[in-house]
Amino acid sequence: MPLVAYDPKKYNIEEFSVQCIRVFQSDGYYLTRVGLLTHAPGVMFALEHVEKMDDAELHRLKAHFYTKKAKSVTSELNAMNNMIYFQVYLQDAPKAHIFSKLYKLIPPLPVILIGILCLYELNKTLL
Repeated sequence: MPLVAYDPKKYNIEEFSVQCIRVFQSDGYYLTRVGLLTHAPGVMFALEHVEKMDDAELHRLKAHFYTKKAKSVTSELNAMNNMIYFQVYLQDAPKAHIFSKLYKLIPPLPVILIGILCLYELNKTLL
């Protein structure tokens, strides 16, 4: 089971992946699903056997994802293995809540307790 911050079944990611792969196969491209994105609802795809690709062709391929209701698509070319990776974020993804990253601002409880203990010992030695 992947370690993701959302429920993949809620966003119909499997159906979305199958539809995208089918569209690319009808165009003659071999698209594979690499896995789920961990931080937001989405999927990473890999387009294999890419010898050369111009910007117009890349934008046309990204448009396939947008027709299937993708919110945003980023791409990365790996020249070592001739693959293009697409990170596709789904449209139904909720926006991050204002307090969702609050835990990063609050120090862990043991650090607070050790700090209080050190201040107590320091105060005890000064008096």
